[in-house]
Amino acid sequence: MSSDCQATCTVNRDCRATCTVSSDCQATCTVNRDCRATCTVSSDCQATCTVNRDCRATCTVSSDCQATCTVNRDCRATCTVSSDCQATCTVNRDCRATCTVSSDCQATCTVNRDCRATCTVSSDCQATCTVNRDCRATCTVSSDCQATCTVNRDCRATCTVSSDCQATCTVNRDCRATCTVSSDCQATCTVNRDCRATCTVSSDCQATCTVNRDCRATCTVSSDCQATCTVNRDCRATCTVSSDCQATCTVNRDCRATCTVTSDCQATCTVNRDCRATCTVNSDCRATCTVNSDCRATCTVNSDCRATC
Repeated sequence: MSSDCQATCTVNRDCRATCTVSSDCQATCTVNRDCRATCTVSSDCQATCTVNRDCRATCTVSSDCQATCTVNRDCRATCTVSSDCQATCTVNRDCRATCTVSSDCQATCTVNRDCRATCTVSSDCQATCTVNRDCRATCTVSSDCQATCTVNRDCRATCTVSSDCQATCTVNRDCRATCTVSSDCQATCTVNRDCRATCTVSSDCQATCTVNRDCRATCTVSSDCQATCTVNRDCRATCTVSSDCQATCTVNRDCRATCTVTSDCQATCTVNRDCRATCTVNSDCRATCTVNSDCRATCTVNSDCRATC
């Protein structure tokens, strides 16, 4: 090379391969320029070659490295791509099956899109098909993949489902029995809902019934399955329980006798608690009384039933 840097040489100039460079350092060579394959590059290092440019296959690229080729571009299959690497091909795009895709890689095909079965999909990959969509059975799905079908949706039985996959059916929904469910899968039925007996349930699967709910006896339960009844709740006797199943009753609670218990099932009563006599017990069933406790005479006993005597 001369002192004025005029070159006839092998050199890389914005190229990924070796080329012969003229005296003004312009290249006529085999080189990669924004290409993934080998191409013949003109003096301004533009390529006419077989190369991948934003393509997943081999294509013929023009001097500006644009592609006319068979290539995958945001596609899952092989397609013919135009000079701007857009696809007209058979390809999967957000589809689970094979479809014919237009130049913008949109699909007209038989494909699953958020569907569990096979359906015919329009150019925007929407489905008109037989498919399961949030359904447990087979249904016919409209172009937006909504279902008109016989299907289970949060239901334990079979029902007819509208286009939005809502159910009008005989079904169990958080119920232990069979009920008729409206289009939104709500129940009007005879069912058990957190209940130990049979009750009539409103459209929202709430119960108005005779039922046990954390109770040891039978009670009438309001629409929210709360109890107003005669029931045992952490009690050893029968008591009347309010709507929240709290007790105001005559009951034994950690007591050896009968006492009147407040709504929280605490006792204010006359009772024996680790005592050998009768005493008056406060709400936590502790005794302040005159009693024999490890004593041979009468003494005053404090709240823990210990004797000062």
